[in-house]
Amino acid sequence: MQKAKKIAHRITIIFVGLFTLTLPFSHDILPNIGEYFHPFFAKLAKWVGDNIFHISTTYTHELLSDSTGLYIHTFNLLIISIIGGLIWGFFDKQQTYFAKIQTGFYVFISYYLSFYLLHYGFHKIFKTQFYLPEPNTLFTNVGEMTPDILYWTTLGSSYMYSVFTGFLEVIPAVLLWFKSTRLLGACIALGVLVNVFMINMGFDISVKIFSGFLCFLAALLVLPYLPNLYRFFVVNERTFPTKQPSLSSSTKAAFLKSLVIGLILFEVLVPYFKNNTFNDDKVARPHFHGAYEIQSFMVHGEILAPLVTDKRRWYRFFIHRQGYFITQAMDGQMQDYTLQYDLENQQLILRDYAQQKIILNYIYSAQDSTFVLKGSFYNKPIEVHTKMIDKDKIPLLQPYFHWTIDGY
Repeated sequence: MQKAKKIAHRITIIFVGLFTLTLPFSHDILPNIGEYFHPFFAKLAKWVGDNIFHISTTYTHELLSDSTGLYIHTFNLLIISIIGGLIWGFFDKQQTYFAKIQTGFYVFISYYLSFYLLHYGFHKIFKTQFYLPEPNTLFTNVGEMTPDILYWTTLGSSYMYSVFTGFLEVIPAVLLWFKSTRLLGACIALGVLVNVFMINMGFDISVKIFSGFLCFLAALLVLPYLPNLYRFFVVNERTFPTKQPSLSSSTKAAFLKSLVIGLILFEVLVPYFKNNTFNDDKVARPHFHGAYEIQSFMVHGEILAPLVTDKRRWYRFFIHRQGYFITQAMDGQMQDYTLQYDLENQQLILRDYAQQKIILNYIYSAQDSTFVLKGSFYNKPIEVHTKMIDKDKIPLLQPYFHWTIDGY
């Protein structure tokens, strides 16, 4: 039993090490180590998918979030780790350095977990993860949304809850830095991350593998203390402190720890200071950002009646903050185009998925928020008169809060 436990520890150490090293993850300051390993492991995933699993359909073999390639890659790492763990145990029967390696491993996953808790936590606190719903989303029927978009829209409409969930991740991240609070931090992190994982599963959000991996790391930190936690919380027995894993208490180790914490905070916070973005809800949107109601729509000089059966006429159009022009037809169907501005010539330059270029001249009046578009739209001369919809009157974006039911 003890031998199997030690083999499992070795396999776990190798698997976690390989996963953290080979998963590409872009950073602002820290190097993207996974990028260097990506070409080899992506090719390995494709070979295994083609020759071992015999996947006949087209699939993404790149190591992207929840791609088939990433699932195969995780399987590959597990097999490599099992083989590596067995070889390690065979050549290190005396376990000369195993205790130190195991201690270093627990410290490493504490800081690794802390980094990503801070990363996602500050994304929520500064509202860059659950951002305000875009104009086209606000006018999409609930039944036409996918579960992930619906979840994102709901969370993005509440500044208070976004900040609250952010602090639920930042607090355990900080607790993980210190020996005396590491177990508490790991327990809180495990609860938070299990909830995140189930949200990703329940709403089909594509970070399932990585959120599951972070849950696994938090569970690893809690696992050595399970007997004590069981005796204390379930049996009501007195427990004695378990020795916390620590590499060293020297001045050099304290300096190294401070340096690591500093690098983590620098990586996580610098983008917000650089862009002066501490509440994404308040960040300036691009020109003409918003939703527009069509007042009149002309094709070849003929005004089209607002009939649901007329596929030529628009009902609304939207300008998205990420550079998209989105039309909504009378039947509710939406079509998006990439958008560029030519402010000097007062033109909107659109491109569809086939890269066909469409130029629309515009006249915009900020005084009454009207927008007139003229141009050739798929070889049909159009003239569109619109008025911006006041987003402050949309119920979802109202600052509603009631202590009692009287206000409903």
